[in-house]
Amino acid sequence: MIQLFVSDLDGTLLNENHQLDHRILHSIDFVLENQRDFAIATGRDMHPLHKKSLDFGDRHIYTICMNGAMVFNWNRHIIFERPIESSFVFEFAKTFPDLSFDYNGKLVKYTLASYSAIFARYHERNFFGGSMNVETMENWLSDYRYDQTPEAIASQPIYKINGEVDDPQRKAEVYDFLSRHGHQIENAPFRPDFFEITAKGVNKGMAIHQLTQYLGLVDDDVAVYGDGGNDMDMMKAFRYSYAPSNASKKIKSYAYKILGPNSAYSVPIHMEETIIKNKNK
Repeated sequence: MIQLFVSDLDGTLLNENHQLDHRILHSIDFVLENQRDFAIATGRDMHPLHKKSLDFGDRHIYTICMNGAMVFNWNRHIIFERPIESSFVFEFAKTFPDLSFDYNGKLVKYTLASYSAIFARYHERNFFGGSMNVETMENWLSDYRYDQTPEAIASQPIYKINGEVDDPQRKAEVYDFLSRHGHQIENAPFRPDFFEITAKGVNKGMAIHQLTQYLGLVDDDVAVYGDGGNDMDMMKAFRYSYAPSNASKKIKSYAYKILGPNSAYSVPIHMEETIIKNKNK
């Protein structure tokens, strides 16, 4: 019987505007009211500021963020955390000072870039399907610490480094650097043109295992939902893995079952149906 439901956010649980809504929250309430646990597993940092932009209210849900580098409960009590080695953080920042990557700390993110460079990146990339207006973007950017030095960034615990590179040669140089430091890091991006760097061994699947141990569950008590590259480890790790029909081809190949599109609330509906089916057995 499924006791823990774990879902990715963008492209999976959230609606087509990358937002929570009443239908999604209703399904989470249904899970909790039936004495099951619910967790999100996201590449997002889920800093307190960003957590407010996805308002789960006072619901008792668990959060796996930064691709598994941190796991905490509804009170932000840390269940698990693993930052990247500071030596790698320093060397990476020193080697690529021109890249406006995000260096994600526990509560804020750091960057070598200026405010104007980061603002332009979000504006030009049309992040989150264009759902960010200027006011929302200003709020989103308020947890950045700009114009940092490699030394200053490496002096902080950094849990995830992420960003994208347009220039093919520069991108190849980043991949080469990462391959030479494979003993220190993982790179599990949600899409091929992106980088999402965490400490060696850190991924969503590992983090869910940390949570199951904390809750006293076994693997077959867990249902996971994902759609992109950073969901691969959790899809491979758990038998009951589900992908919306909009998921990547590779992720769907690991799914126990393929659902409808996330825009049709396929994940919330499936969670409810799973509980009802288990109750009727």
